[in-house]
Amino acid sequence: MEVFLSLVTQQLTALATGTMGANNLYEETQIQKRIFEQALDEKVQALHEHSENATKLEPLKELIKDELTTLRTQIQTHKKEEKVRTEKTKQQFDQMNSEIEMMKKETQDLEANLKKASIQAFTDKLTQLPNRLAYEQHFDVEFARWNTFKSVSLGYRLI
Repeated sequence: MEVFLSLVTQQLTALATGTMGANNLYEETQIQKRIFEQALDEKVQALHEHSENATKLEPLKELIKDELTTLRTQIQTHKKEEKVRTEKTKQQFDQMNSEIEMMKKETQDLEANLKKASIQAFTDKLTQLPNRLAYEQHFDVEFARWNTFKSVSLGYRLI
């Protein structure tokens, strides 16, 4: 039993670690998103100011072209980084789901073994009839019922 509890504790610790890792990736994604949005806003604002202050069209066109190229590169880089973070998060969640499924299977196996052991504990191996432990348990249940209702004689209930 102690081995099982130790194993369950280890598995739950691993799940908690995976959850924290996924949460850290999510937070990193949110930080990178804010940084990207801020940089994008600054670039758009700078373009807006340059267009308002421009006196000649050709230098403005060249400036806008360069800034748009820079923005396109930043967007592509951001998308690649976001894809990597998303894939890492997906892998962590898949691993956690796999561990949860394994724990469910172990729990079902243990429940089946416990039920089997319970049946064996209350059954005589030779005769396959209820043993003294089963009799004592049944007696305790019936005695408690008799104490509750006291409507039928105890001797009659035990027969």
